[in-house]
Amino acid sequence: MDERSDAALMAGIVAGDQSALGVLYDRHGDAVFRLSYRLLGDRGLAEEVLQETILAVWNRAELYDPRIASLPAWLMTIA
Repeated sequence: MDERSDAALMAGIVAGDQSALGVLYDRHGDAVFRLSYRLLGDRGLAEEVLQETILAVWNRAELYDPRIASLPAWLMTIA
């Protein structure tokens, strides 16, 4: 189990660390999927939302500001 904080993971993602993205996915992916599935009612669409959310994090990680929202809240907003 990776003990890095969410802030450390985001710093790693900004620096291009793919393993940090994998840890973020493992840590928060289920919650993003569950929210998406609850809202959409379609497993396939929920999986697409999860994939697009993780891609958005990879492409725009520098926009995350922990002073504004927790990482889970930011992920749910993206989703």
